Amino acid sequence: MPDVVPYSTGPYGGFPGSPVWQSAYVVIASNLHKHYGELALPLLREVYAGLCEFMAYLGRNQDPKLGLVVFGSLGDWVPPGGNSKMWTPVASVTAFYWIYDLLLSK
Repeated sequence: MPDVVPYSTGPYGGFPGSPVWQSAYVVIASNLHKHYGELALPLLREVYAGLCEFMAYLGRNQDPKLGLVVFGSLGDWVPPGGNSKMWTPVASVTAFYWIYDLLLSK
C-alpha cells in the first residue's frame, strides 16, 4: 500500500503516501461522532492519539512557504464532466484534504 500510506524503506515505494487516502482516518472519525454522538466516544477515545499523530505528521510535512500539504501521488482522476484527460493537479487535491482535515479536527 505504499501509494496509500507513508512508506519508509524496502522493496516498495516510488510514490509518497497520499493524504487523500490517509484522510479517511479523520473523515471516518468525524462522521462517527457526527452521526452517533456519545455512542461513538469509546471508539474515538481509542483512536484519538492516532488521529493526533496523523495530523502532526501532515503538519510536519506541509510546504513551509504555502502552509499547505501538497505532497502525494494521487489527484482526482475523475473531475467534473468525467474527462479523465483533464486531471485535477495533485497539489490542489492534497491541499484540499489538509484543509478539510483541519476543519474536521477542530
